[in-house]
Amino acid sequence: MPERIAANPHVLARKDLDAEWAKKGDELHFGYKNHVTVDEEYKLIRGMVLRVRQVMTALFNLDVLPAEAAFADQAAFADSAYSSKEIEAKLTERVFLPMICEKGYRNKPLS
Repeated sequence: MPERIAANPHVLARKDLDAEWAKKGDELHFGYKNHVTVDEEYKLIRGMVLRVRQVMTALFNLDVLPAEAAFADQAAFADSAYSSKEIEAKLTERVFLPMICEKGYRNKPLS
């Protein structure tokens, strides 16, 4: 927790003590991480998992994806933090089409 907040009891009283601080680059972020499953056709939220930010975000949460056969061959979209052979195999095993964003690398720009 930044010193300016910990030192001031008035600011500390307004903070959610269950949420946590995480540093990304030079910026501090306070809060939670959401994993949400949305039905593309009906625009409904089908599942949600809320975690504290410091939990490793590269661990793909399959609990939020439906297990019913009715969702077979549906696309599972995710950002590049989830790109790995292991996650793609888990999605394919559960009959989802993995649509994971590609990572950009130095001297290899994305198309």
